[in-house]
Amino acid sequence: MEMANCLRCKKVFPKIIDPICDECKKKDEELFAAVRRYLEENPSSTVQRLSEETGASAKKILAWLREGRLEIAQATGDLRCGHCGESIATGRFCEACFIELSRQIDGITGRKPAEKENAPSKKGVVMHTKNRKS
Repeated sequence: MEMANCLRCKKVFPKIIDPICDECKKKDEELFAAVRRYLEENPSSTVQRLSEETGASAKKILAWLREGRLEIAQATGDLRCGHCGESIATGRFCEACFIELSRQIDGITGRKPAEKENAPSKKGVVMHTKNRKS
């Protein structure tokens, strides 16, 4: 089994996939739970406000947005499409680029075109947690 130093706390741990140890992963999940609780009570919070109120760094919140664990329905410019640079609410691509890139991939692989419901949504004007098991 490969051993590695945790990228956060530098403790040596058996590395399976993640570059951080179980203790640091647990702390991240506790922080995410705090962010989720805050958002349930304050659904229109901005990234900056959420960071100030929960102690989660804006960088971490943006990472959760890119992963799709959080969504800001009103794109604020904090998160940009990785293809065209448009301001987006969650994920890595805007809806138009997601659909276009999916079509290109489908053309290469010969699969049926991706369904529109797989594309990022543009709902409401609030930040919320995605319905997803952690």
